[in-house]
Amino acid sequence: MSQNCSLVLNSSFGWKNSLSLRFCSKRIIYISAFVLILCFSIFYIFQINQLISEKYLIQRYKQELKQIEKENDELAIRLIQDSSLSYISWSTEEKENLLEDMGFQKIDRIYYIQDLDNQFVAR
Repeated sequence: MSQNCSLVLNSSFGWKNSLSLRFCSKRIIYISAFVLILCFSIFYIFQINQLISEKYLIQRYKQELKQIEKENDELAIRLIQDSSLSYISWSTEEKENLLEDMGFQKIDRIYYIQDLDNQFVAR
């Protein structure tokens, strides 16, 4: 009995296998590129959204700052007006109330010190 061992190399089999590997690797590369582009696009949209929201916040804060500065100027003008002598034109009762609020008291009588020429008090 003789044994017949033969090894047959089919070149077409190796070629089909390598073609399918190339096709598979190209598919993986294309899918990876698509996923990467998709991730970068989402990240870009997120960054643009953050940038725009921060820009609007800055504009809103600038408007609020202008409004507060305007109110501050108005308050400074009112303080100057209130601390001036404009209350002189008020009625007597309003002046008395203002002076009492400031801690002053109404005076009933006034006594003057009289200077008698060249006299000095000595002990």
